[in-house]
Order: sequence, then structure tokens, then C-alpha cells
Amino acid sequence: VYSSERNEQGQLIMVGTWDGAAKAIVPLPSTEKHPDEPERCANPQPQRVSPPAPRPEPLAFEADELDHCETAPEAYSHVAPLLADLASCLSVTISSLRIYDPFFCNGAVTRHLAELGFESVYNKNEDFYAAIESGRIPAFDVLLTNPPYSSDHPERLLDFCVNCGRPWLILCPNWVYERPFFSQFFQRGMREIQGGKKGRGEARVGSQENIFFVVPRKRYYYWTPRGRRSDLASGSSKAKTHGHTNAALGIRTSPFISFWAGGGFPWQITRALCAPEGCMLVWRLEHLPPSVRDCGNKGCSGKESVSMGNRKRHAR
Repeated sequence: VYSSERNEQGQLIMVGTWDGAAKAIVPLPSTEKHPDEPERCANPQPQRVSPPAPRPEPLAFEADELDHCETAPEAYSHVAPLLADLASCLSVTISSLRIYDPFFCNGAVTRHLAELGFESVYNKNEDFYAAIESGRIPAFDVLLTNPPYSSDHPERLLDFCVNCGRPWLILCPNWVYERPFFSQFFQRGMREIQGGKKGRGEARVGSQENIFFVVPRKRYYYWTPRGRRSDLASGSSKAKTHGHTNAALGIRTSPFISFWAGGGFPWQITRALCAPEGCMLVWRLEHLPPSVRDCGNKGCSGKESVSMGNRKRHAR
């Protein structure tokens, strides 16, 4: 028997079991010690409770309300090993690896990555494009973001990735397969970049031809902070279709299948890359599995060149 509340991974929280004979719910045992319990239960481990998300602050830039979705913690855990490899390649600790997320929603990326040990995350309530024009982009080692998908935001972001000379990880919806800009961008592998700026240590971003895709086996959920979307206000018709909520994350939604696209990583990392646990690793956009891409597209090859990530990353 499960509660309607969900945990940070988007899973329902178990509250008890069903007794068929008694036709009643049997609640799960309390974590508090009962006087008659054996001594081994004297010091139960307290369950970690995530603090409520902060109240959304007014944004310093114009934004489409439909873009207000923050990434689930699970998605960050899938790329955490890759980020750790980059930190090692740059001879820095994971806590000092400088991660830049240029698109602010409500700051969840900072909280989720900090729980994974990545404490140097730059995600502030500021206009990304104004920062580009004024030269106020912060120093960073890797760009990681779940960008807004409305208007031309994705195209402008990819243009920035081409010129920034740093590794990048972008969450992409599955419909990128059908948009000419994306397919051309990923198919050419950014080959016009013949070199990159030197990062910290001796690592160097190369030609950035090795673009890859980390595809989760289970669909990612997204979370809209309370107060960011008027159509999800309490009592609205839209809110009734988004019933699962979490105090630490917001209102759950899953508008499309999505996956990570990455590029610009040092060759030492990409040559040894393998699929994270619970994911598939794909090297070509047209080789996305049928469950992810739209096979009605004429460009579908029907061929799957993927690495099945049903195992842990091998030691290197």
C-alpha cells in the first residue's frame, strides 16, 4: 500500500501492506523503539527528510511558464560518474569541479548535485544571454543544464557550447531527433571545432567530435516548483492532472521522454565511456532506441548501436 506522496526519485512511498483475510491495511512498523522490542532496534537509523523547496523568487529575466520544470535527482546521479571522471582528469576534487547551469528555475540543481558531492555549482537568478553579451559568464569546467525548450533557447545554447571550449551535458527531449537544427548539429559532431581552450591542469578539450547520448531506461520525471506555473495553481483543471507532489521537489510532470546529450569531453574520458547503471549509451542520434525516438521519421535507421548499461562502470 502506497501513499500518494512520492520520494525524491519520483517513487511512491510505501506506508503498509494489505491483509486480504482481514481486508484491512497493516501499517509499516514505526521507526520509534517499542519497550518490548529487542535491543537491536534500540538505535534505529533516522530517515532523511528533504527540506521543503524554497519559495520561488521573481525571475530576473522573461520566461515561458511551461519551461519551469526542474530535473529529478536520479538524472544527476546518472551523470555523476562522468563528472567525477572529468574532475580526476582535471586533477581537482569533485567538490571543487566548477559546474555551470546557466538556466535558473528554483535552484534544485545546486541542492541535488551537492548531495552527490559536487559543491561548486553556479546556478543563479540571472539572464544567461545578458551575461554572454556583457562578458560576465563565470569560469567553469563543465556546463550541465536542463534548458528551456521553448522558442530558440536550445539552438542558442548549442551555439554557446560550440564556442565555450568546455565539456557540456544537456538534457534533451526526444523530439530533437526530428528538428533539422539538432540532427545536423549532432550528426556533424561539431567537427568545425578543431581545438579547444585549455582547462585546468593538463586536460584539453579536443575536436569535440565524440558526442554521445546517455538514455535512461526509465523515463525521467520533472518537478515544477509551486508558484512557478499559474496553470498548476491549486484548484485549476490542469492541477488535477498533476496530482503527485513532493514538498522538496514540487509538482511532478513528465511531458516527454528525455536523455542526456554530451560533448567536448577529453578523449581520455570518452574513449573509456560506458553506460551508467540504469541507462544506455548511444553514439549516434539515429541510433537512439525505438522506444525513445519517433520511428515514423524517415531518417530512422532501425539499427540500434547502444551500450546496455545493466552493469556498473568498469574500473579504469
